[in-house]
Amino acid sequence: MRNYKNALKHINKEELSTQKVELGIFDDIEKLKNKALSASKQAEKNILGALSDFADSTSALEQAIKITEEGKQKAKELGAEELVKRADAIKSQFEKILKMHRSNISDLRSVRGNI
Repeated sequence: MRNYKNALKHINKEELSTQKVELGIFDDIEKLKNKALSASKQAEKNILGALSDFADSTSALEQAIKITEEGKQKAKELGAEELVKRADAIKSQFEKILKMHRSNISDLRSVRGNI
């Protein structure tokens, strides 16, 4: 009878050990879920920050393009062709950057929508 009781104790200990391992898996799952949610929230925060930065930069570029165009018109009135060419080159650079910013904003909005 003693051997039977010892065998039962051993079986019960093994069952408890197995249950602890199984419950430990759920703890790991919960930790991974929390880590993923935290990373997702941080990514969304970063995207919102980038969108804000691009919006500010886009506004500044649009204003720079407008001022460059005004400067170009004044240079035309004065007959300063070199300044007109320079204004065109500067405006073209601003427009390329602006186009890239708008594309980046669109991409970031798309990414944000998928989070």
